[in-house]
Amino acid sequence: MTNTSRPKYCKEAPDWFDLGKYEAVRELDAKGWLYQLSSRLTLDVLWQPPPDDIADQLDDSEDNEWTQTAYEIRRGIKNEGVLKPPYNLADRIADPYDDFFGKASFGYSAVRSLTNSDVYNNLWHPHCRNEILKKINSLNNPTSFERSTQEWADQAFKGDHHSSTFVGIDLNVSDDQLVDDFKKWLGSARKRLAYPERKRNFTENVFLMWRRFKVLPYIDLQMWALKFGFKYSQDTLADFLFDPRDMIGKETVRKTTRKHANAFWKAYPALRAQVEGALTTQLT
Repeated sequence: MTNTSRPKYCKEAPDWFDLGKYEAVRELDAKGWLYQLSSRLTLDVLWQPPPDDIADQLDDSEDNEWTQTAYEIRRGIKNEGVLKPPYNLADRIADPYDDFFGKASFGYSAVRSLTNSDVYNNLWHPHCRNEILKKINSLNNPTSFERSTQEWADQAFKGDHHSSTFVGIDLNVSDDQLVDDFKKWLGSARKRLAYPERKRNFTENVFLMWRRFKVLPYIDLQMWALKFGFKYSQDTLADFLFDPRDMIGKETVRKTTRKHANAFWKAYPALRAQVEGALTTQLT
């Protein structure tokens, strides 16, 4: 049952919390950060009641896969802070029968050819079917049908995945022209689909900011508070995360740590694509 009462502020850290456990963030590269993030995103989902279609497949014991996975991740965070992957990420992506990373199983690239399977799947996607049915139902008004159909025909094709879109390429054109035209199209596509622009990959400078401003322990503390129905003030978080001699107060936590933590929490799709793309290149 969801706790609807107003959360109370707590001034004590959980008994498992030890900032020293997070020293290992210094060793994390893009793959390591991806695993930390994906584990916590998974825990965030598993701490919610399972959807009905999944709940029907789980047994009634507290030792089912849903709760057991949440327990294992939670135990890892409590004991280690920085989690150690139980597998080699490159092996996961190299194995075509392993669907842990889905699209990466057969080699991932953010730019690829549109396949016959893409066309079929998108044609029969509910969104596309509904649009076609709307046009058929408009036949009783030919003028309206012609106008709305032309507007619909001129719209960019929407794939069955919210972050994917498709584009036509004229290979008769020079590479220079294609690159220029793609940059123009990319800006308009991001704006149309309301996807934020990210010009650069995640680099060591980004990881340095995540380390310096204690993003990982900040997220763990906030997840713990949310799960158990209380809150931490910015001053309390500053005391937990930073050495008092550093004179870092609540404004730094509020303006900087929280900003980087929010960016980290939303980084999964881009960070995953970066890691998978780099590993796929290494394996080919």
